[in-house]
Amino acid sequence: MSLPDVVTRNEWLAARKELLAREKEFTRQRDALNAERRRLPMTVVEKDYRFDGPDGEVSLADLFDGCGQLIIQHVMFGPDWDTICPGCNASLNALPAGILAQLRTRDTAYAAVSRAPAAKTFSRVLALPVLSKVEVSAKLCAANGVGLAKVPRRDKAAYAKARRWRWGEALFD
Repeated sequence: MSLPDVVTRNEWLAARKELLAREKEFTRQRDALNAERRRLPMTVVEKDYRFDGPDGEVSLADLFDGCGQLIIQHVMFGPDWDTICPGCNASLNALPAGILAQLRTRDTAYAAVSRAPAAKTFSRVLALPVLSKVEVSAKLCAANGVGLAKVPRRDKAAYAKARRWRWGEALFD
């Protein structure tokens, strides 16, 4: 990798000011484009979209959950995939409950949807696993609530996998 030139402070400051002016212009253009997008007309959604959720089938309208707005995150997890897209997994891991609560105060619901069947459910690791000579145990959050998972050492493959669990990681059933 080649490094940029080393210059005097005054030369750097002149180059930085020039770049800052271009950055500000770009920001104004992006803001104008975003405003245009917000002014696009709306249309009625006529297709009856259905989703398999933890409590059974729900409609698109159900996803609003009484809110005036809905944010849908498309999670790349195909029906024939074994695991979720690593980037999607990272963004779900980085989504704290406080953000979801804040969205609700702004009349906004959130849903993560994928093409994977509901049978491909997953749990999320809520705390680092505790390793012992007989088992690995970790607190997990799943669609049916929070619980303690225990993986016995005698199940060598599962034990080895559980030892590598990390906080926030999605574990697929």
